Amino acid sequence: MGGERLGAALTGGAAGLAALLDLVLPGRCALCTAPAAPLCARCRDEVADACFPGGARPVQPVPFPRGMPPCVALGGYAGPLGRLLSAYKDDGRRDLAPLLSALLALSVTRALGPLPGGAPVPGGAPVLLVPVPSSRAARRRRGDAPMLALARGAARACGPSDDDHAPAPAPIAGERVRVLDALRLRRRVADQAGLGAAARAANLEWAMATRATCRAAVVGAHIVVVDDVLTTGATLVECRRALTRSGAASVTAATIAATARHTPAGR
Repeated sequence: MGGERLGAALTGGAAGLAALLDLVLPGRCALCTAPAAPLCARCRDEVADACFPGGARPVQPVPFPRGMPPCVALGGYAGPLGRLLSAYKDDGRRDLAPLLSALLALSVTRALGPLPGGAPVPGGAPVLLVPVPSSRAARRRRGDAPMLALARGAARACGPSDDDHAPAPAPIAGERVRVLDALRLRRRVADQAGLGAAARAANLEWAMATRATCRAAVVGAHIVVVDDVLTTGATLVECRRALTRSGAASVTAATIAATARHTPAGR
């Protein structure tokens, strides 16, 4: 991925919505509050600079949890990229969704190729994007499911799409991409924030299941689990376990960012 493609994703994904918002209310940059929404030009450049050189790449947490699927991320969860994700999920800046969806699509595209510990999706095979599930408490608090929205936007960018939204031109030739909200939490879990690797793993162990209405679609499917941030990998381990147990042919993962507890995979 060249700098031109990343720049286009950062600029094009948000341009239409920014213009609409400016007609209604004074737009403010989500990172610096300058009068430009959702991001000013300077902050767009800073987000691009925060991404890994060369674009999305395989990453894995340290220590590496057994059962984690191969995963790629676009950059580190720090600085402007981390603040961007926090603004979207925690500060209600849903106007960032088109931009973040475009970034997530870049990771999804990379996740469909050969990865350490995984295999590329066969050409022409259907691909399911499965977002990490939100708890009921989180959905009530936020009023929506932010990762589901980003998954849908990424599917449109990766299209052609079977999702309910109009597809955009496809950078992934041959694959048919569809969003499936396949996972649910089968029991109450604690907030992962502040928990260490072992506590996160224990908190999520056997906590997820495939929705009954989605089981038939999961059987034999090539799945990319999508999340905003890779931390310890405990969430992705549990996602893979639930989907594999339901018959998925392959499970990989794509995130926008990874915390400092990671290293390039394959080293």
